[in-house]
Amino acid sequence: MRIILTFVLVCIFSIPYISLAHVTTSDGSIRVTMHVSPDDDPVARQNSDIFFIISDDESKFSLYECECLVTISVKNKVYLSELLTSSSASITFPSKGIYKIELAGKPKNKSFSDFYVTFDLRIDKEIPIKILPFLRSYYIPILLLMVILILSYLLMWTKSDDKIRQ
Repeated sequence: MRIILTFVLVCIFSIPYISLAHVTTSDGSIRVTMHVSPDDDPVARQNSDIFFIISDDESKFSLYECECLVTISVKNKVYLSELLTSSSASITFPSKGIYKIELAGKPKNKSFSDFYVTFDLRIDKEIPIKILPFLRSYYIPILLLMVILILSYLLMWTKSDDKIRQ
């Protein structure tokens, strides 16, 4: 019995975690699927592309007939707001965090209904900020020691210069 239970547990936990690569949400008859490259796992401070696949039940939607506004915000502050002129938008997220992506569309010729959808996008990875080589952590104590030695030398030099003047 233990062998069977062990086998079942090994099989269950060895199956790789499969995540959905695309997120779909809808408003009325409009369905919007969002995909973010790379692999729906964007990296902060690196360029990413957001793709929107917009469809409706009546097949009346056309991106060219839509005033679609994409708004990206983080911590209730708007980071980017622009009209969607193609099915994708390029963005560089400034830091890790949870971003709210809103897509609001209005038809130019009343061919489809207004829609508003939101997506939450978590960014967990980031490219480290490149710092100058001399500011690396192991150089800081050496730099501090050099500053202390120089200041000590200057202080001793000014004191000895004062004694000479007297």
